[in-house]
Amino acid sequence: MNPSETYGFVIGINDYANGHTLNAARPDAEGFRVNLLKKVLGLPDKNIISLFDGEATRQGILDGFKRLESIAKGQAGDEERGNAEETEGHEQLQEPRLGPCMIIFFAGHRARSRKPDGCGDWAPDSNLVEMLCPSDIGTLLRSPVGENVQFNDGDVNGKPASSPKVVEGVPDRTVCWLLNRLSKKRGNNITLILDCCHSAGINKGGGGRMELGALRRIMDPPLLTAKADSFVDWSRIMEEQRMDEESGRAIQKFPGFGGKFHESHILLSACGKEQTARESGGSGLFTNALMKELPKEFGPAKESQRTLTYSMLMTRLNMPEYQTPHCEGSNINNLLFTRQGAASDPLFIPCRKTKITSGTQFNWILTLDAGTAHGITLGERFSIHHYNLPTATISRIHRLVSSMRRRLQLQLPS
Repeated sequence: MNPSETYGFVIGINDYANGHTLNAARPDAEGFRVNLLKKVLGLPDKNIISLFDGEATRQGILDGFKRLESIAKGQAGDEERGNAEETEGHEQLQEPRLGPCMIIFFAGHRARSRKPDGCGDWAPDSNLVEMLCPSDIGTLLRSPVGENVQFNDGDVNGKPASSPKVVEGVPDRTVCWLLNRLSKKRGNNITLILDCCHSAGINKGGGGRMELGALRRIMDPPLLTAKADSFVDWSRIMEEQRMDEESGRAIQKFPGFGGKFHESHILLSACGKEQTARESGGSGLFTNALMKELPKEFGPAKESQRTLTYSMLMTRLNMPEYQTPHCEGSNINNLLFTRQGAASDPLFIPCRKTKITSGTQFNWILTLDAGTAHGITLGERFSIHHYNLPTATISRIHRLVSSMRRRLQLQLPS
């Protein structure tokens, strides 16, 4: 990957105006920005958008996406068109194969709200909408002259008409729309990293066990109104959906931040749907695990031997059994932060290594992502490998024999 064609959008919120304070979200985002984006990946400051605490308001986050769309460019593609100096703010679409790499990181609270009237045919199997929580969520909206805006219009969300208007969260479908627009204009080499709770796990997964670490979720966010994403042109999107259905290319609807537009980005999420994301020891568990693995893949020693895909990364993270990170997207078998697909062997089964501690003793448990439904039986034996990638390629071929050349220098796990 080329640092000059790689862009970061980093959001970290410890201090919420409504009092739902965190301890490690901002340090996680700052560490991700400095230690990974700048030191490991080599991004220049001009390629990184950062929003911390009070900067990460609802409007600030929305503006940040627009800014990313404006500055992101793939130099090679621009040079081919002869407009390398004119890309910023330029409306011309970026050719996907030449487009930039965009990495978006959010550490803070996540929540869910009942789906308001007027949301259309979005995630029809669920009555709940996920949202990212900006730093000003729940605060009173103010008029241009600085006075509090008076009241909500009726009971769109079941609230009486006397409820004051407040800042809402950023709904999942709004984020997905922004990412879809970004991918159309700048290509779909987009990675969205969320170190916050999955909405479905808010009331599950041992939510009350605070000794496991603070939770990154808000239990009682302001209810969303139908105007939460009023700037999104949903009539145009529904028309595109209708045209796709007629042509047999209908877009599948996915609830949550994985996206209605599953081709637009890769989602790396801190936990599964029935779990919660936690922070402990001055860092989010997910961010801490990422920051231990990602530098290994992008260090100088692996410049020409990068092998890690998004799906493989999830199996490499050292996470506790009560928090299992996951990834979503159509391109999860691409190499990290690229559009390059890995020539992986589909016969390999992902395996996770988990450290189980009991007092002063600990053991490593290996969990295979397969069971009886896949034909696995008791007593069956498997060999364990670091990667599911080929280690050699055919360099010379004859009628009965062939010669091979080593492709990767791999070691078996100890």
